[in-house]
Order: sequence, then structure tokens, then C-alpha cells
Amino acid sequence: MTETPVLENGRFRAADLDRYWEDGFLFPIPALRAEFETIETEWRGNGLPLPLSNYKRVNAHCVMPMAAKVAADPRLLDIVEGVLGPDVLIYSVEFFVKE
Repeated sequence: MTETPVLENGRFRAADLDRYWEDGFLFPIPALRAEFETIETEWRGNGLPLPLSNYKRVNAHCVMPMAAKVAADPRLLDIVEGVLGPDVLIYSVEFFVKE
């Protein structure tokens, strides 16, 4: 099993960063799964003209306020900052779901 990445002083350990840059992702990272599942539950079957996956893919924050809230959550931002550093601007919210 893969070891959970750890933030130390706002950054991931060197081994975690190496793994991120080699694999393109880090896991397991416990970040807001319950909130995301709430989005899926609340928006499914609301009479949307397109399948829910269309709205999750591009600019989800425009039609799902909860998506913007999730993107700005400090727990998630800490993870992003752990890889990219502290200068982060949220431009868009997109979900790439790997069931």
C-alpha cells in the first residue's frame, strides 16, 4: 500500500514531490470526498439539460456553488500549495473523477 503523503511546514516531503512529478498524482489524500459526493447527490436528477458529468468537467463553479466552496477549502488548498507553493489562484473548478 502507498504511504499517505505528508505536509511538513506547508510542503510535501521530497520523496512525495518526487513521486508526484514521476507519477503525475499523489494518493491517498483525504480531501473533501464527502463534500464531492454531496454535489453528486444533490445535482443528479435536477432536470439538467446535460448529464451531470458535463457540468463537473468544465467551470463547475459556475453552476454548482458547492464546487467553488470545495475549491477554496483550506484543506484542499494546503494540498495544492504543498506541490505548487503558496501563490495559488483559483481560475476554474473542474473534477476529473476516477471511480
